[in-house]
Amino acid sequence: MKKKILLLIFAVSFFSCNQLSEEERLIHNQKVISGIERKKSDLDKILANIDEQSKKLSTEFDDVYSFKIGRSSSTKRAQIAELEKKSRIIYNYRLDIINLKNKLDVLHKTFEWQESPKTVLEKLFEIAKYGNYNQTIFLVDPYDENDNKVDKIAYISAYPVEEKDEFMQNFKYGRIIGTPIIKEKKAEIEFLFGLNADYKRTMKLVKRNESWYLSSY
Repeated sequence: MKKKILLLIFAVSFFSCNQLSEEERLIHNQKVISGIERKKSDLDKILANIDEQSKKLSTEFDDVYSFKIGRSSSTKRAQIAELEKKSRIIYNYRLDIINLKNKLDVLHKTFEWQESPKTVLEKLFEIAKYGNYNQTIFLVDPYDENDNKVDKIAYISAYPVEEKDEFMQNFKYGRIIGTPIIKEKKAEIEFLFGLNADYKRTMKLVKRNESWYLSSY
């Protein structure tokens, strides 16, 4: 799998970054591969936690299905229905995490909106506004040197509905209020976010080859 990822990354970097030396290109490719592996490790931890939740839920099912004196059949049906609802949520959560993990193999892909720090941050607001969560993984540093808050943005497509809603409310009204400050391969942009766009933060971005990515805020 690593060999396949390396070939894909090499093909993309060769055509998009001809100005880099061979050594720089190889270093970039290796850092992307390492970043992908670290992000996969993050998702494996989430999957392990989901599996623990599944085990606990299985125990709850056993308890509900066991005979209990004085419990009505309607109460039992309601308890089973509630557990089945939880089971579907856990199942879908696990499936989404697995799909996201598989998607990491194309983390090297780049897009036109990554040509400037400003357009990357505007893309974040657009994703939150229209719910295009499958694109968030491409917003973040492929070297995996971003902070935990940016990681949460990266993985939002696989998170439960409640967390997706929180993400949407936080960023769909976001707007840039300052001129981007760019120094070589790093940038900072002041922005407002929140339901009433009344929280001020500074988004830090980093340039990898010719593309910009979120780093921290």
